[in-house]
Amino acid sequence: MELLMAMLLLQAQVAERKPAGWPVAVEMNLPPGSNADSVRVFADGSSEAVPAKVELKAPSARVSFKSTGAKGYVIRFDGAKRMASPAMVGAGDRITFGRVGVRGRVAVGLQPRPAALDADGDGDLDLVISCPDRPYNGIYLFVNLRSNADPLFDRAEWLGPARRELTAADFDGDGNLDLVTSGGYYSDFRRNRLARFVEVKLKRDYHVGRDDMWQPFDWDGDGRIDLLTGVSDWRDYGWDDAFDETGKWTRGPLHGYVYLHRNAGTNARPEYEAPVKLMAGGRAIDLYGSPAPNPVDWFGRGVFDLIGGSFVDHLTLFRNAGTRTKPELAPGVEVEAGGKPLRMDLCMIQPRVVYWHADNRPSLLIAEEDGTVSLVDNTAPHGTAPKLAAPRYLEQVDPYLKSGVLSRPVAVDWNGDGILDLMAGNSAGYIQFFENTGSQEWPVFADRGYLMAEGQTIRRTAGPNGSIQGPAEEKWGYSNISVADWDLDGDLDILLNDIWGAVIWHENTGSRAAPRLAKAKAIEVEWRGKTPKPEWNWWEPKPKELVTQWRTTPKIVDWDRDGLPDLVMLNHQGYLALFRRERTGGRLVLRHPERIFLLPNGRFLNLAAGRAGASGRRKIEFADMDKDGDLDLITDSDQGPVWYENVGTQAAPVMEPRGTVIKASLAGHNPTPCVVDWNGDGKLDLIIGAEDGFFYYFDGRYIEESGAGQRAGPAGGGARSNRRG
Repeated sequence: MELLMAMLLLQAQVAERKPAGWPVAVEMNLPPGSNADSVRVFADGSSEAVPAKVELKAPSARVSFKSTGAKGYVIRFDGAKRMASPAMVGAGDRITFGRVGVRGRVAVGLQPRPAALDADGDGDLDLVISCPDRPYNGIYLFVNLRSNADPLFDRAEWLGPARRELTAADFDGDGNLDLVTSGGYYSDFRRNRLARFVEVKLKRDYHVGRDDMWQPFDWDGDGRIDLLTGVSDWRDYGWDDAFDETGKWTRGPLHGYVYLHRNAGTNARPEYEAPVKLMAGGRAIDLYGSPAPNPVDWFGRGVFDLIGGSFVDHLTLFRNAGTRTKPELAPGVEVEAGGKPLRMDLCMIQPRVVYWHADNRPSLLIAEEDGTVSLVDNTAPHGTAPKLAAPRYLEQVDPYLKSGVLSRPVAVDWNGDGILDLMAGNSAGYIQFFENTGSQEWPVFADRGYLMAEGQTIRRTAGPNGSIQGPAEEKWGYSNISVADWDLDGDLDILLNDIWGAVIWHENTGSRAAPRLAKAKAIEVEWRGKTPKPEWNWWEPKPKELVTQWRTTPKIVDWDRDGLPDLVMLNHQGYLALFRRERTGGRLVLRHPERIFLLPNGRFLNLAAGRAGASGRRKIEFADMDKDGDLDLITDSDQGPVWYENVGTQAAPVMEPRGTVIKASLAGHNPTPCVVDWNGDGKLDLIIGAEDGFFYYFDGRYIEESGAGQRAGPAGGGARSNRRG
């Protein structure tokens, strides 16, 4: 069998010789029965395996590794143990920790939909999670390697393309659990995986928004499985730009309704009656934007209650004051854990009732926006009122490096040991630090968690009125950071722009080797005239405060090369601007911004001409891409980072769009480029933080081979600009 596999894989042998250290990537199909741990790469004539990274979407796989300088390589199989994959190969691979045995949170990309069921028949619960984002799109299986009492999950196994909604239930009454999604179900998941999808036609006369969760359940106890649907309705809410001058939202809330489709047929051949909106306490159930209905005998009384979710962070329980056959729901109350209302850390939660214990008591499984999944364990015995413990993140082995979602990476030697580390902002507003405990060529990462300032975790979120897109975004922060010695005292400080658009900085009051951050202070500008702001902001900035478009990069760079760190970023109108630094009376001050960045046609470079929610968002980086002595601009696009070559001078830059640095289909929410010579070989490498929260690494040599600077015009929103003056 081993010989057969080797013969099959001769077609995937890499014959092209590359210098040592160069990234190599091979696309191939794995033979049946193999998995990511099976793959072994050997240089010609060597019996020592080359560290390799395998990204598997069975049967296809992408195998990447660093060249040893050999003439060729043979790929064989040895499933005896898991090998440590290199953290960073450089072929567009997701960055890993660079070591085996790492434990981290179970996670997919953006907006997970979880289900729990025994997928392999070993008696414990595994996880199936659907992730509808673009870079990490798929339905993933996480096998429980231990038990329900002490769960630890294996790495994700990609099963197929994502479905936007997902839950585990017996749709057709055959006694087997199906994976249910809007529009149908994958029949008997344990036996068939995703091979047998059953489409279900459902007549509906109500509005279906972004949420459309289907929950099959015998609601009225007649033995026939009915269908509950939880749908969202954003029409009252609209989308953005609806605060009055006091910060009050003038449109309606998000809505989330639950409909009952009663089954008048059989379980095998359901015939659904006209939908009925579920009521509670005489009023229609209306849960904020994401109802996610879960029928459950919460109190062990033999009647079924209902638990629903929300777009933000909390759950609501509707107690059944009726009977099993005539349910009557009482007004909702918030679900509590630890004697207080349950609040999840992030938003866009997806709750599922799960029977984690052998006595069949109900617990909760809750996914959050960043792809993680928590168990909210019921510690009370079956038949008694639940006592919920605090949420506990479920863990997996050997995860990828990840910072929430919408990760915004910066490569920086944060602790002064001479080795580059990774730091990142994310949609939740945190700043996460990954220390490199290895080397630049062979990094090994340790997740040091979220940065703190004076004992408090750094996180600034929108609250009820800090997001131009309304109060539904209260838990978002969108931290975008720049790290440099801002105050010229010899250590590294952090500048941050976020959902507010009010730029702040955290001074390092520690040392170069032992950073310690102070609380945030506003970045101040010596404005000429009234302090400007985006015209759609309802709130007024303080004197000298820098308020610009939201979610954009505040880039620290000594643009005029006078030894003082300047600030380059979008101004309140979306133009790229230089905020020049100078010393005045012994103080460092930031001057009124200058629009010095031109397009070849003489117009000012405007990267964000949209208004309100469509404004800002742009990510910028500067590097001398063509080695001509001046700095070029690199910015985001869905097709890959876009290079604007500076065809002028450093003092009078003229930015000509040269297309994508490399084609990288990491679409969604402005993938963030970080340009750095990571491995110290003199070539500029690229790290991209994507919508899914993972980091993708492109070695400069791989970029050159792929054709750097492909002429594609101003992609990713392009450059809209107005005439000078």
